[in-house]
Amino acid sequence: NMSGLASLDVGGKLAVTGSATLPSGTTVAGTLAGPGTATLPAGATGSLGACSELSGLTLVNDGSLTDAADNSCSGYPFASSAVLQNAGTLTMPDGADLETDGTAGNQLINQAAGTITYPGGSQGAIIDVPVTQDGTIRAGSGHGALQVQVTGGSGSPLLSGQGTIDLTGTATLPAGVSVSGLAHLAVGGSVTVGSLNMSGLASLDVGGKLAVTG
Repeated sequence: NMSGLASLDVGGKLAVTGSATLPSGTTVAGTLAGPGTATLPAGATGSLGACSELSGLTLVNDGSLTDAADNSCSGYPFASSAVLQNAGTLTMPDGADLETDGTAGNQLINQAAGTITYPGGSQGAIIDVPVTQDGTIRAGSGHGALQVQVTGGSGSPLLSGQGTIDLTGTATLPAGVSVSGLAHLAVGGSVTVGSLNMSGLASLDVGGKLAVTG
């Protein structure tokens, strides 16, 4: 129970075996390990640093989380079937690179209420974790693209922003998916959709496969 804690700084390793509510201002430069569940509640802020690692943990973000992990250190941002469940705002800074150790079960679930945002920049950002896309993905302007390994989705997912989103995974997306106000959509992977509303899209680049079945 950390309800009375003003802030939390994890520079080493914190293992959660049951459940824990993280205080606003939580900063992780080391490892958050499971097999339990840690929750950043609504209204709270938190950050995962360049060398941070989620290992066998379910991290529920209901607040505002910045994930700057870039796979530059000895570990992996996602390891041992780690899950990031986003129902708040997940910000990917320029240069962020979310890689996995290859363990089955590593995943990022962007729920219907969740938003993944890349503010934009010159380097781009990469989410190489399997992503279930039920919510919003937004990319800001700049030369860099937000690469997302989308592997599925449901409901009415939205792609938007003044930048570039590159879908690199193999996925079947629902008929309710839409693109609104996006400057550039790239499909580097293989995406199947029942229907796709691209009325707000400035340009489309299909280097992989885009199948529309509706």
